[in-house]
Amino acid sequence: LFVLDVASGESTQITGVNGTGFPVGPGPGWPLEPQFTPDGSALVYTGGTLDRPVIRTVPVAGGESTLFFGRGERLRDMRNGSLSPDGSLVTFLGTEFGGTEPQRWVASADGTDRRQLPTVYGITCRSNPAGTWSPDGSRIVCAEASRVIVIDIATGEASPVAVGRGAIWLNDHTLLVSV
Repeated sequence: LFVLDVASGESTQITGVNGTGFPVGPGPGWPLEPQFTPDGSALVYTGGTLDRPVIRTVPVAGGESTLFFGRGERLRDMRNGSLSPDGSLVTFLGTEFGGTEPQRWVASADGTDRRQLPTVYGITCRSNPAGTWSPDGSRIVCAEASRVIVIDIATGEASPVAVGRGAIWLNDHTLLVSV
């Protein structure tokens, strides 16, 4: 991952892998699915290895990458994570021990109060960018089986809203959908 100063054109590598797949920089490799933290001071990204992904954070100014969420408490891996706009919740994909497919979860940012979110078509609600939150933090949008799904975080209600491969929020009531 690189931070780019648009005004100067200068970029700084903050974590990553080299061409051979070995980690370089201050933290573990395989940086995928980066998302800014709500205050913009750090990135939340999928790190670890391809067979044991975890959710990590790294300051945008550079520095040590730290584990945010990892294995344990029924889950063998975690990825595709993002923080809610107020930073109090996190959504991510995680595979339960003994399970074959990852499921969408939501938890308090400290890892407590974890619960699995529903599927609509029996397929995991995936998201790119990771777990796209509504601006007010009450819902996330993701995609299942070529359908765009909105999940209400408080109730867990999942509603298909459009045909498409993914979507992002423009405001609390409008989505930009990729078809």
